[in-house]
Amino acid sequence: MKAIRVRGIPDDVADKIQHLAEANGTSMNRTVIDLLVKAVEPPRQGRRLYHDLDQLIGCWSAQDSEQFDAALKQSAGH
Repeated sequence: MKAIRVRGIPDDVADKIQHLAEANGTSMNRTVIDLLVKAVEPPRQGRRLYHDLDQLIGCWSAQDSEQFDAALKQSAGH
């Protein structure tokens, strides 16, 4: 793997990357790599996944989804 040094990153961009890293529980380095990969990879064919609003509205874990589905089933039975 190659190492790339990037200079002159604007403070607001660095702050946003830091926020993403903290929100995802990853390092700044991992976050920058993930952003670069997304920027240069061609779009996937078939099923498209959108995660661009996760930071604004959140996302559910598999457990959250299962609990919600169980609550819906329970409320439908009453």
